[in-house]
Amino acid sequence: MVNLTFTGVVRQDPDVHTMENRNTIAMFPVDVREEPHLPPTRILVVAAGKQAVYAQEAIKQGSLVMVGGWSYTQKNAKGIEPDLCTDLGARLKV
Repeated sequence: MVNLTFTGVVRQDPDVHTMENRNTIAMFPVDVREEPHLPPTRILVVAAGKQAVYAQEAIKQGSLVMVGGWSYTQKNAKGIEPDLCTDLGARLKV
């Protein structure tokens, strides 16, 4: 696992859903630039629980955010690591 922190611009207002178990989930894309002359990398942030409620109240399109969490690769049945799984909802700052 690797600890990651991203700073970027929110591209659209959070999409918020309440699940059947009453847990709240918020999803929103963030554009991150490594260098000013390079095109941005878009990451999808998924926040749950209190972080999702905070995202719904405080984050809007165009907001500058810092998102941090843990990232790891997940192996499939053949032992190949196709997916990058990231838990970035742990720390969310506007």
